[in-house]
Amino acid sequence: MASDLFTKFGSGNRALFITGSYSNRFRNSPQREEVKMAASKTASSFHSMPHRNGTYVASHGGNSPADVTPDLHLKMSKKIAQLTKVIYALNTKNDEHENVLENMKTAHEEEMQKLMAETKERVNYFKTRLNAVSEQRQKIDMLESHLSKERLQREEAMSEFESFKRRTNDEEARLKSEFSDRILTMSKELLTSKKEFEERLKDFQATRKLLEENRDKAVEELTSKHHDEIDQLMKAHRVRYDEVVKEKQKLEKEFQEKLSRAETSSDAVAEERHRIESEYQEKLDKLKAFYEKELAASRTLQENSKEFQLKEWEKREKALKTEWNRQERIFKDRISELLNQLSDGEQHMSILKTQLNELESKLEGKEGDSTNLAKQLEEARQEGSKALKSLRETESNLTVSKKRCEEQEAEIARQSNGYKSASIDIAIAGLKVANLQISKLDATKLSQETTIKELKANITSLQSKLNKMESEHDDLGKKFSSHTVQTDSKIMHLQQEIEKLLREKEDLESKYNAELKRAGEQSTSKEFSLRKELEDVTAKLKRDHSKELEDMKTKLGINHNNHVMNLQQEFQDNLSQKERELLENSEQELERLRIEKNEVIAEFENHCSDLKNKLRSSEDEVERLEKLVHDSEKGLGSASSHIDSLKTALSQTKEELQKTKTDLQEAENKYAKSMDEMYKLEMLHDKALKDAKLDSDAQLASLTNELDTKWSEKLRDECSKLRSQLNEQHREENRVSLEQLTKIKDLQREELRGELQSKIDALKKTVAHLAIAKKCILEHSKKIVSNNIAETRGDLEKANRNATTAELDLRKELDLQRKRMEEEISALSLQHNKRLEELIEKHKEELKKLEGLKDEEMKERESALQKSHRDEITSQLQANKLMIDAVKSQAEQTRMKDIEEIKIKHENDQENMRSELLRVQQEEMQRLHREFEVQLAAVKLQLQRTNEMHSQDETEHQNQIEELRREIEERECHLKELDEEIGEMKSNVEQLQRELQAKGQEILSVRREANSQMRKREEDLARSHQKEVDSIAADHLRETQSLLAEFNRSKELLCDKISALQLMLEEAEEKFRSRQSRPEDLEVIEQLKRALAERELDMKRLVDEKRYFQLELLNRETNFNKVFKAAPNIGVINPLQAKTKPGKEGARQSSSLVMSSSRLDPIPNMPVHEKRINNSRPLPPTPPKEPPPHRKTTVY
Repeated sequence: MASDLFTKFGSGNRALFITGSYSNRFRNSPQREEVKMAASKTASSFHSMPHRNGTYVASHGGNSPADVTPDLHLKMSKKIAQLTKVIYALNTKNDEHENVLENMKTAHEEEMQKLMAETKERVNYFKTRLNAVSEQRQKIDMLESHLSKERLQREEAMSEFESFKRRTNDEEARLKSEFSDRILTMSKELLTSKKEFEERLKDFQATRKLLEENRDKAVEELTSKHHDEIDQLMKAHRVRYDEVVKEKQKLEKEFQEKLSRAETSSDAVAEERHRIESEYQEKLDKLKAFYEKELAASRTLQENSKEFQLKEWEKREKALKTEWNRQERIFKDRISELLNQLSDGEQHMSILKTQLNELESKLEGKEGDSTNLAKQLEEARQEGSKALKSLRETESNLTVSKKRCEEQEAEIARQSNGYKSASIDIAIAGLKVANLQISKLDATKLSQETTIKELKANITSLQSKLNKMESEHDDLGKKFSSHTVQTDSKIMHLQQEIEKLLREKEDLESKYNAELKRAGEQSTSKEFSLRKELEDVTAKLKRDHSKELEDMKTKLGINHNNHVMNLQQEFQDNLSQKERELLENSEQELERLRIEKNEVIAEFENHCSDLKNKLRSSEDEVERLEKLVHDSEKGLGSASSHIDSLKTALSQTKEELQKTKTDLQEAENKYAKSMDEMYKLEMLHDKALKDAKLDSDAQLASLTNELDTKWSEKLRDECSKLRSQLNEQHREENRVSLEQLTKIKDLQREELRGELQSKIDALKKTVAHLAIAKKCILEHSKKIVSNNIAETRGDLEKANRNATTAELDLRKELDLQRKRMEEEISALSLQHNKRLEELIEKHKEELKKLEGLKDEEMKERESALQKSHRDEITSQLQANKLMIDAVKSQAEQTRMKDIEEIKIKHENDQENMRSELLRVQQEEMQRLHREFEVQLAAVKLQLQRTNEMHSQDETEHQNQIEELRREIEERECHLKELDEEIGEMKSNVEQLQRELQAKGQEILSVRREANSQMRKREEDLARSHQKEVDSIAADHLRETQSLLAEFNRSKELLCDKISALQLMLEEAEEKFRSRQSRPEDLEVIEQLKRALAERELDMKRLVDEKRYFQLELLNRETNFNKVFKAAPNIGVINPLQAKTKPGKEGARQSSSLVMSSSRLDPIPNMPVHEKRINNSRPLPPTPPKEPPPHRKTTVY
């Protein structure tokens, strides 16, 4: 049981990782006391306890059953009963202790995990802080150095940038002022140069003739002088030869005398004599050959110069023409390239300015970063101080824990002397705690070592990163400096190129005038062609549009809008295509002109460079000839007259050279002036092109606007047509309404006629009845009837008259209504005519036509009605006459009686009829009048609306028309001004071309003369050049030899200096190595030594403690094995077994303890030891929980 407890306790404690604070807390807790009690009781009853899960098996060895007495049996049974109780109590206590221990383990593990996490976090935090402190210190040092460097660089860059800004501003101001001054001066100089050029042409022709005459005279004089000088030289040479011969004889005599005196030096003297003679003869031969060649050359030149000059001049004219054309093209190309370079340079300048601004912003950001880093450094230092304090606290905690371990060891040693058997378990637990603490210390040591290694690795990585950052910073600084240098160099280069471009532009002005004239002519021709094309296009578009409008009259609404949009898009596409074509053509022409200009400029520059090279070569040859003359004066004293003549010739040639130089300078000045003029003209041409482009754009815009206005006008015409159609429809509706009214009136008339006819029929019937009834009376009353008939006729006539008067009244009313309508319509038409004259005229014409038609129709209808009425009346009268004639014979007698009654009835009936007819007519007239007023009100409203719409449209149209008229007038004025400017430009271009041609002829003549003179001088000077080359070669050899000697001497000196410097270096290195150390370094070294000594002492102390605890563990294990045996017999208890080792003290003490503690004291307040027995079975033993693999610790 004790072994099981020991194994469980040991396996649990192996997984623990307790700090000093937790060990103290566990030491003073009540749980530890309970563990002590349980350990003591289990130790005392270990030998008397059976196994928990085993059964009692008696093993008596070799004793027989007869030896067992009843007393022994009782004792054994009591002992067994006691042991069973004890086992039961121990089992319950063990289960409870195991549960308590498991809870403690879980709580302890959780606390340890929290503590480990906290310690790891603190360690990592302190590591990071230490790393950050070290890194920040290094960064601070590096950044301070870099900041100092960057400040210096920044100040330099800012100073350079400010100086550059000032220079650029000054140069811009200077260039502007110079350009303005040049423009003013060039305008004045052009006029003066024209006059001077014409005068110089005349002077040049006169001087040319004089020069040709003087040249012929000078050639003749030079030939005569040359012959005389050759004769004099020959005479002087003969005299000199005689003198030399005499001197030779004298020297021979002297040499013979010297030979007799000095035989040893005879060979050397002979060699010197031969050398002198050979040199003298060579000089004579060279002089003879030189003079003979000059004579032959002068003769051949005089003979062939005239013939070759003409051919050469002709060839040169052709070559110069070809070269001139080629140079024009080259100059044009060069101008375009230089303009592109200018634009590129300006772009580059803008890019550099942006980069400078960015760099300034970056520098400001770096300054802010440096301040932030300084703040971070201060914070890191504070955190480092805090980390050091925490480390010191942990070290103090470690020392305290070590002291407590030592105290525990001392207490264990004291208790082991007095309580060896009872406190074995307690000592083992303390030792294990100590072992755990030692293992913890080892683990902390290992973890600290690993953390130190990791920190070192982090430090190395951070140092490498810092080095990389420093290298990158240095590279950036170098790049910045190189970039500033490059920008300065580029700026200087750009300034130089700008100056070159200005010069070249000034050179190009003289040649650009001709191109301007061509370009002007081409532009005018193109403008005419473009205008024609635009007119054709507009005419085509108008035709197409007119056709489309005719087609569109039938199609209104959606189709009309879609078609108009398509036409506008097509028109815009055509305009855009033509604009693109025009722009492309203009760009191509400009590029071609620029290419030609560059070619011309390049040719001219090459020609000028050739002339300058020739002048330099001629000057060099003149100098060489002068040297030769001086040498000949030294060598030939008798040729002084010839030298004087050559000097005079040279002076003449120099004067001629100076004249040619002055002429060339003047030509160059003229060329520069002409180039300035060209530059001005180019600027003017560019402005003219820009203006032409703007005008073309404006024309295109005006055309588009005109087309839009035309379209809008056509649309308005269509709208007006539609409105006219609507008005016509309205008029037709009015006509229809009037026709309906007339029809109604006709119906009314027919009804009235029908009523009259019905009455007449009734009268006829009455007359027939009266006739039948009163035949007899009729015969008697024929006379009365005749009177009645006359009266009836008068009545009928009156009725007819009344009907006609009613008809006339109705017609009058209709005429009055018509007049009113006409008056109202005329008033409205007058108002409408004021706004829309054309529409009103058409409307009036249509109204007149309609009125005529209506009047004609009404007249025709009236005539037809009158005819029908008359015919009816005539037929009725004839019928009445026949009836009367028939009735007269029958009712003459009866009628006479009833005449009075009939008259009364007839009069009453007539009055009633009249009243009824008047009432019906009045009601119908009122109804018609109301309907007519309603229709008139509706028509008036429609007319008002139409008038308002027409007025709005008219105002809009009038405003647009006025705006278009103003635009047309402005554009016409602008076109007139442009035409005037183009004419002025053309005249200026023609004048400049003439001047350029004249200047080109002057330059060609000057070139011809200069080339002829240069060729002559080249041929003369080439001969003297060979002699100088020979002398220079000899001098060169001598100089090379002297230089080699000097080089060898300097080499030896340098070797000596190098050896001395090496000695100095070695001495300096020895001094540096043997220098005294600084006090700061000594203090740091001493501090490190002290820290190392302390660490070594700590390590030694820890190793000694480790060994001590390991030895104590071994001793404890041996003592434990002595007491509890190395191999205990588990599951068997034999109290009667003999003692195997009676001599040892441990066994005696154990037996005495067993006898003394035969009974176990129960634990207070336990439910198991109540009077009634706990029937619940104890829980089975739980196996010990193995710790996870990452928490297992190994004890060394």
